[in-house]
Amino acid sequence: MKKVYFIMPTLGSGGAERVASILLNNLDRGRFSLHLIILFGNRSDDYIKTLKEDVKLHFFEIKKNRHYSLINWVFKLIRFTYKEKPDVLFFGFGAYNVLVSRFIFLFPKGIRFVARETNIPTKHEKRTIIKWLYKCSYKNFDRIIVQSDEMYLDLNENYNIPRNKLFKINNPVDFNYIQNQCREELADELEGTAHNFISVGRLNHQKGYDLLFNELSKLKNGNFRLLLLGNGPDREDLWQMAIELGLEDKVEFVGFVANPYKFMAKADVFILSSRYEGYPNAVLEALSCGTPVMANNCLEDLNQIIRPGLNGDIFSFKLSDFSEKLENLLNSGVDRNRIKDDARERFSIEYNIDKFNEILEF
Repeated sequence: MKKVYFIMPTLGSGGAERVASILLNNLDRGRFSLHLIILFGNRSDDYIKTLKEDVKLHFFEIKKNRHYSLINWVFKLIRFTYKEKPDVLFFGFGAYNVLVSRFIFLFPKGIRFVARETNIPTKHEKRTIIKWLYKCSYKNFDRIIVQSDEMYLDLNENYNIPRNKLFKINNPVDFNYIQNQCREELADELEGTAHNFISVGRLNHQKGYDLLFNELSKLKNGNFRLLLLGNGPDREDLWQMAIELGLEDKVEFVGFVANPYKFMAKADVFILSSRYEGYPNAVLEALSCGTPVMANNCLEDLNQIIRPGLNGDIFSFKLSDFSEKLENLLNSGVDRNRIKDDARERFSIEYNIDKFNEILEF
């Protein structure tokens, strides 16, 4: 049985953290002994409590320091691997993957290194040193998992990652878990409004909420409510923008919630307004709740997720077609059960867990 260690900075709220928890709960126990190393977080992290009891936890409790935290966690991890003798190290968080790639030669011989990329580096990464590491040392990993064709091409063409090291596997969705969470009772947050919209994500530039606010302010039918689930550095700026656009009574900043699925299941439309995405976990989760999606055309692979006429539509802020396509979707009528069934057949973890098992079985 192979000893597989996942390495994550935290297991708090976020798409990468959710994917790690899903994989840890669903990988083949007959093949792997599963461990999770948390670099900076602790037992109170949001997804820790969702893990199965057989996942062995290791908390490094590194203190975040601008100058020394990288050296601390990398060399603590190296010392740890000499003691624990893992077979596979699985790194699941973008920039941390890249940072450790420069030091792989210092680890014990025989360990296999797997990375799961979380974004499209050319679009997401602004730091020169990180871009340099992507190009110079990211290829030191044995295997790199990507979620989309665009991510695959970006790493291959712009950062010289050999094609034989890149493996495309869509993000997994724990469909049964989501269905159970959808059953939780919701208070009156979505009552008394003609149309309820929802979006889930970090409140930052990437997620494009400023672009969404501008479009919402132009809607002819103003009887709607937008719930934003998530926290982030742009919260105050977005609130001021909402006031300036006259949306203060229509936009609600809910913050982080442990169970976003009960909100998704009751919403009329989930909106993805991102400027760019590696792969939109929240879209797959909304579809698993039976909620149609309006998605900004920020990723080529959206055409493989959204099926107009069934589960939503793709718009473009650049083409200013948001209001038209939203109105068409609201008036078309959707079959929520069909949306759920389609999501389960294409994205549920039970249908693609074998791909992850094979990636880790060197």
